[in-house]
Amino acid sequence: FLGVTINNKKEKINEKKLKKSKKKLFEATKIILIEKMLSQEEMVSIYKSGDSFVLPTRGEGWGRPFMEAMIMSLPAIGTDWGGQLDFMNKKNSFLIDYVLDYVSAPGYSEIPAFKNKKWANPSVEHLMKLMRYVCSNRDLAKEKGNIDRKDIGSNYNCKAVGKLVTDRLNLLKDWDKKLFTLFISSENKKKLDSFSIETDFF
Repeated sequence: FLGVTINNKKEKINEKKLKKSKKKLFEATKIILIEKMLSQEEMVSIYKSGDSFVLPTRGEGWGRPFMEAMIMSLPAIGTDWGGQLDFMNKKNSFLIDYVLDYVSAPGYSEIPAFKNKKWANPSVEHLMKLMRYVCSNRDLAKEKGNIDRKDIGSNYNCKAVGKLVTDRLNLLKDWDKKLFTLFISSENKKKLDSFSIETDFF
């Protein structure tokens, strides 16, 4: 499957260019192009149908699609740079080589804050190499898919994430107590001292 996202916040889509691009895609190989919004059930069905998940991203804040694919035991191929590296590594994923470069004009025209900033340029050659490897070594790729499912399932389930959040909140609570102890009343300080968050809340 080929998934295409079109960001159209400021400019109208050039229908002629879009049709031309579609024609080239269909002439090049057998591609299923899905242009509608998909339900959660349909997304799960697509993940189940795939042999691998490929996203040569320039950068992610977190990378939720990677995580969704990995929990479905799909071998994940993604750029070795970005927020997704919080849970992707060479043991559970196939990471694409990259070089850092300044964000292009089309990139920062959509998000002006990106001007003079850098993002990753994934290596097309390495991407092709990894895709061919996964295609030619399905059993090994499947083993890695099982590893990524185990990693995501054990480290990012509700209880595990709840503990991460509560540990962080309690750390900030202790930090705030030390920093602001001179600026709060004794009554409020008692309330702060007794304040605690339990992971069972999640």
